[in-house]
Amino acid sequence: MRLIPYEKKYLNIINDIYGHTIVNKFTNNGIYFFYSILAIFKSNLYMYVNNSNEVIGLGCIIRKLNLKSFKRETWISGINICPAYRRQGHATKMMLMMINECRIKNYNNLQLYVERNNISACRLYERLGFYYDTVNKKANYYKMVKTI
Repeated sequence: MRLIPYEKKYLNIINDIYGHTIVNKFTNNGIYFFYSILAIFKSNLYMYVNNSNEVIGLGCIIRKLNLKSFKRETWISGINICPAYRRQGHATKMMLMMINECRIKNYNNLQLYVERNNISACRLYERLGFYYDTVNKKANYYKMVKTI
């Protein structure tokens, strides 16, 4: 298994992975949301692939400027594993690879949002050393952070 940057030839597979999840969450506008995210963040989109170059999972590493503190922030976002490969440790392996990619690029402070009802994802991030920073009860998510 390895982590590779986004390649256009995988667009249909990526659409299948993200599109299914996003369409379920965002109804009819979901697929448009997916394409806008891809257009904005495609240079930061990573694919977790097996030895046959089959895409197993996806995730983004996003660098942005915090307009309040004027500091650069690193966000891990859009973590998704193909349904057929879930509950097999792939999310852990992919996240470790993404954290290592951040380490190589000297992105020291990582942040992510996780839905409060996604208990397995919360536990995964806890095991990887993320801790709870804030809770947004209106949006129903946790903000988790990690320093590497």
